[in-house]
Amino acid sequence: MITDGQTTQPRTGRPMLSRRQSLKAAAGLGALTIFGQRFARGEKPVAQLPALGNGNGFYQRKIGTFDVAVISDGTFPLAPPFPLFGANASEKEVSDTLAESFLRADRLTGHVNALLVRTGKETLLIDTGCGTNFGPTTGFLVRHLANLGVAPSDINAVLITHAHPDHLGGLIDPAGQPVFSKAEVIFTKAEQAFWTDANPDLSKSGTPDAMKEMMVKGAQSVLAAVTKQARVVGSGDKLFDGIELVDAAGHTPGHVGVLIASGSDQLLYVTDAVHAHQIQFAHPDWFVAFDTDPNLAVTTRKKLLDRAAADRLMIAGAHLPFPAFGHVRSSSGRYDWVPTIWEW
Repeated sequence: MITDGQTTQPRTGRPMLSRRQSLKAAAGLGALTIFGQRFARGEKPVAQLPALGNGNGFYQRKIGTFDVAVISDGTFPLAPPFPLFGANASEKEVSDTLAESFLRADRLTGHVNALLVRTGKETLLIDTGCGTNFGPTTGFLVRHLANLGVAPSDINAVLITHAHPDHLGGLIDPAGQPVFSKAEVIFTKAEQAFWTDANPDLSKSGTPDAMKEMMVKGAQSVLAAVTKQARVVGSGDKLFDGIELVDAAGHTPGHVGVLIASGSDQLLYVTDAVHAHQIQFAHPDWFVAFDTDPNLAVTTRKKLLDRAAADRLMIAGAHLPFPAFGHVRSSSGRYDWVPTIWEW
């Protein structure tokens, strides 16, 4: 009897490997035997990895023929978690949710990631991290790009998904000069219009007034510094072949995700639809203080995560824990984060 490529012994009922499976197993065991013999003879192992493997502040993988890498800019504290998260819930509910993930109730670590996409024609950087805005635990983007062998001058396009300081802060150096001087800087028309307005409406945001003022001044100064490099697009536009923006308004008015497709592979970059997966996957309807429109942000988060789960899309995100690649499962109104297993 044949079941799922296996032959079942008629008397014992135990599965037998098919001829193809047997050959594969033999090949694998043969390789292990060779390595074991080398080890027994005291021979040095054969180098299997490139000089720069994953883990030097970057994590790269293939999406079809594209080379895609999450680049870590560092981490910063998200403290206290309440009411940054769950202002429409209660402090106990947030604390209990954190406890389910074996986390403290008074502090969360926020990861800051950018995404590098090399198509063979274009070298696109999605977001630029914090720059010098958030202290010594962030601002590592350029260093980590160098570990991957990429210099700022190699990048010909930078997409700013939204104008928060941990996304556009790395666009300029401490002297106010563009870091990626050879790149066009892309942002959406809605995002540009919002932050360059004389009085951006942050009335629904849960952040303190001093932080709102800092965000507005920071966005306006950085956007002004890169005016000559700017390219303004729509929230659903196609940037390059295989790279398409996905409207994700709510976190900010022009906030976008990115769908990257090559061959049969797809990656959905959810940007800031998720900041703390331990909280927001379990309770996607809880508010986030950083959101310009919390109710719309909730709708967007559910839409993106539902799409990722239904279509079995790999996702990455600006604040998912490094290396930030994984999948989403949907179950009874909540989601599960299934991180990709690390491959060197």
